[in-house]
Amino acid sequence: MCKENVILLKHIVQITQVCPPGLHISLGIFYRLFLLLENKCHELDLRVREEDSVDEGGTSYSDHVKELERENQLKLELEQCVL
Repeated sequence: MCKENVILLKHIVQITQVCPPGLHISLGIFYRLFLLLENKCHELDLRVREEDSVDEGGTSYSDHVKELERENQLKLELEQCVL
């Protein structure tokens, strides 16, 4: 940048009015960390589902999920019958 442009720039924008884009930098870092957390949680969900872990009662994870879905469906049907 030549000397004339620097002098012209000093007259147009005062140095005290210049602010680094801290908010944008902070948001970018936060967003990046959020995506990393989200991906790790998704990987954990897939691993749990893949392993189909069994609890002490001998019930597998997918069986437990199916049972919860069936219970929710029955609740919805009962609510519709009452109305």
